[in-house]
Amino acid sequence: MEQVYQYLTGMKFRQRVEAVIEKFNDMREDPRRERRFMRKQWAKREAQILAAVDPTVGMVGDLQEPFARHPAVAVRPQRSRHLALGGAGVAIRVMTGCHCQVLLTHL
Repeated sequence: MEQVYQYLTGMKFRQRVEAVIEKFNDMREDPRRERRFMRKQWAKREAQILAAVDPTVGMVGDLQEPFARHPAVAVRPQRSRHLALGGAGVAIRVMTGCHCQVLLTHL
């Protein structure tokens, strides 16, 4: 019993317990660091996507403008991502998602 007491109150036991606590703290901190890193990455990617979408929307507006002034052309918005132009025989469709494309099709 005396040996157990000596071990539990000795420096060797204390060092081992401190090492275990340090490893548990590291294991707890790693996911926190990863979470912070991923949040920064996601915010960066979201900003990049928005930076790519804004010029695309502007391009669609630029393409709408000349057709909207033409008296024979009626602009009919169908869905938030699609636009059909009637009368001039041209349809403009904007595809969003992973790839942004503007497709001009002669009807």
